[in-house]
Amino acid sequence: MAARMGHDSGHHGLTQRYFVQALRLAQTAEDRRLAGSILSAMNLQATFLGRFTEAANLARAALLGTERHRTATMTAQSRAMEARALARLGEEASCSAALSKATSILDRQNTSEDPESINYFDNAELSAEFGHCFRDLKQPGQATAYAELCLGGTDGSYIRSDFFATMVLADSLLDRGTGLPRRLGRTRPQTPTRVRPMRRVPHRVPGPSRSLLRNHHRGRLPGAGDQPPSLAAQRLTASLLYA
Repeated sequence: MAARMGHDSGHHGLTQRYFVQALRLAQTAEDRRLAGSILSAMNLQATFLGRFTEAANLARAALLGTERHRTATMTAQSRAMEARALARLGEEASCSAALSKATSILDRQNTSEDPESINYFDNAELSAEFGHCFRDLKQPGQATAYAELCLGGTDGSYIRSDFFATMVLADSLLDRGTGLPRRLGRTRPQTPTRVRPMRRVPHRVPGPSRSLLRNHHRGRLPGAGDQPPSLAAQRLTASLLYA
């Protein structure tokens, strides 16, 4: 949670350190599913920071490290994250192959087997990932179609995901030279009005998390040591894969 908060607030060096700590704790607990989830989140941060090769490798590490432990949904999500990174690298064929694998695997989804943390990943979410990929591959027609498919198939439970899909749709419509305001308004008029009130919801942080946040502000992170976060993450990932 601390890592995700750091990511959202733009503290990316600190975020990496929290991810390293979380990965170390998951390894100690021998919880490979949790470790895979952490690696997937690290993939998203690496993609955001422009480290696309690292992002693709993190997605593959999530797949390899959770072999025999992951569900179909987890596998599909990791393949989609790999595809996102490959799209940013301009590797269209490899991206398409990863998306194809994600689609075929998600057809075998059994939500009763899934950990709660992956419940959000469904066909609508996969459509959003297709939209991201096609936007980054400079195929705005395909990106528009998949973003609209995503927004048409969601029930509005995941406001953040809907917002990002709407941004993909907006980018793609602009790339196509399509008039933006009226068409976008017809597609998802409630998203902006629903996001704004979220900022006014009071956040009640439990005791252990408050302690982590205090250490955050004091510049201390237990167990992180002096290793650069990316190097520590690589070593932990290697130990997870080859344990």
